Amino acid sequence: MVLSLRSVGGFGAVIALLVCPHGDAESKPLTITIEQGRQLVYALLKQSGCTAGTCAVDRLSNNYFPQFIFYQAFWPNPSGSPLIGSWAIDPQTADIWDANLCAEYSSSAVVRLQQRLRKRIGVTQDTYKKLKQRPPMCDPDEKVEVRRGKY
Repeated sequence: MVLSLRSVGGFGAVIALLVCPHGDAESKPLTITIEQGRQLVYALLKQSGCTAGTCAVDRLSNNYFPQFIFYQAFWPNPSGSPLIGSWAIDPQTADIWDANLCAEYSSSAVVRLQQRLRKRIGVTQDTYKKLKQRPPMCDPDEKVEVRRGKY
């Protein structure tokens, strides 16, 4: 089989269409992965001693808010509840919220990881402002509590 420059150029155009089928890179924003969301929860809980070796962070199903990824964290606790908590993460912005309260988390470890993830998925400050949502468990007129320190 002989390929001419013309056929290679056409092949490149086909590849470009397969990679960006709509021709517009902004038609569907990139998002963080489920594993990166899990890393955000571990970053939040690190000061509490929760690491991949000491507790488990599992994805949680939530059909009411399909635009978010939900997680629960557990650790061995023979004399009480093993549940540490539940969180919702916006995969477009890497924001992390309490899944039961109107609260957003913003510890230094979480913010550092969020900045890296946003850079990786191409979220600029302007894009972030457009994509920013309210936590899923907030009433429309409820003020969002921002928790900056240890979980």
